[in-house]
Amino acid sequence: MSDEGFLSRWSRRKSEVDRAKLRTARAKEGATDSLKAAEATPELSAEEIARLPLVEDLTAASDLTQFLRAGVPIALRNAALRRIWALDPAIRDFVGEARDYGYDWNTPEGVPGSGPLLASDNVEALLRRAIGHSPEKAPDEQPARREQEVCETPPGAASQEPASDPTPAASPRGASATPV
Repeated sequence: MSDEGFLSRWSRRKSEVDRAKLRTARAKEGATDSLKAAEATPELSAEEIARLPLVEDLTAASDLTQFLRAGVPIALRNAALRRIWALDPAIRDFVGEARDYGYDWNTPEGVPGSGPLLASDNVEALLRRAIGHSPEKAPDEQPARREQEVCETPPGAASQEPASDPTPAASPRGASATPV
């Protein structure tokens, strides 16, 4: 066993596998080293960059292909993309699935549809719709009917319930409530 530690051995073996994959890819494609090819992309000259339109002059109908070609500095490319995206209402005003992150959940009315109930909210009608019942009567008649139902007791209902004393019976000192 070698003096090499676990992570060193793992790193060495991983880089060997990567090198082997790179060699097989080169053999299949017949391409030169991909790193050298990536480094070979020339930067645009100062004159070519000066011929590009100013980012401030871009409109929603401007052509971005000149900013997307190889050799354009990344900062200039990103500034042009940012400008076009800010001008295009389809991109600027897009509200996607992650819109929950755009709300302020820490304030009482920071999220549309949340917050306290209003005096005009009809909770009973909302619950009926949620359960799937249709309203039986007009909303003006419902509170009066509910008050009548609460106030009226059906005949014989009071006699059916056993009378119970709300105070428990006092037990003598030391007596247990359960028989032993």
